[in-house]
Amino acid sequence: MTNGQTGPGAAERSLLGAGMVIRGTIDAPGIVEISGSLEGGISAEAIVVEANGKVTGTLAARRVTIRGRVEGDIATEELRILNGAVVTGQVTTGTLTIEAGAEVDFSCKMTAGRSGA
Repeated sequence: MTNGQTGPGAAERSLLGAGMVIRGTIDAPGIVEISGSLEGGISAEAIVVEANGKVTGTLAARRVTIRGRVEGDIATEELRILNGAVVTGQVTTGTLTIEAGAEVDFSCKMTAGRSGA
């Protein structure tokens, strides 16, 4: 699935839809939106865990936005945890935003450079 852009640098967009359950590892170009459940790990340019999405495992991306539930390790340059999100585990990030209404219980290492994502 693509976002309608074409040519070099066009971001691919992948969707793990509501009701889907994936067990394993995903390595995807572009943006991955998770509305279902992932048990394992994911590596992408950007990851969005939607309000009804759940990840148990690892997330690695330049940008991660969480509206749903994540239990595990996150490595990113930019992490946004939005109202209603629940995040537990270990985080390595360059920037961190947590909105009021989010539930968090994680250890965090802030980095000035790359996070390893």
